[in-house]
Amino acid sequence: MTYNSSNTVSKHEPKVKKTTRLSPSVRATKQLLGKFFLSYHPDGAVLWQGRILSQPKPGLFLVQLYEWFLGEPSDQILVPIAQMQGWSFYPDVEGWHYATRLKTGAVPLLDPHVSVPSKSKEQPK
Repeated sequence: MTYNSSNTVSKHEPKVKKTTRLSPSVRATKQLLGKFFLSYHPDGAVLWQGRILSQPKPGLFLVQLYEWFLGEPSDQILVPIAQMQGWSFYPDVEGWHYATRLKTGAVPLLDPHVSVPSKSKEQPK
């Protein structure tokens, strides 16, 4: 029972808005969507470079891999979250490219899904 503004007893309980609380592991996996990554061989060498596209079911992610030479999309594969332990994740393409240069010495091309303004060249008169 609750009391209303005139101090009389109300038979109706106040309505409580229900909220859904996500467990830390669910929040963490949702935060991976759209992130860029580098994965590693057991010896520490970089293995894959890519981006997390979706989570088709809990604990399983669809990732887009990119070629090393041209930076073009290559395969899309499903990867269990347990296999991602030790991967490095980056929120944007710039951070991902910077890390790639530091770890491999390679200069990756831009992600083909990121638009880059082109520099217009002046035509000679």
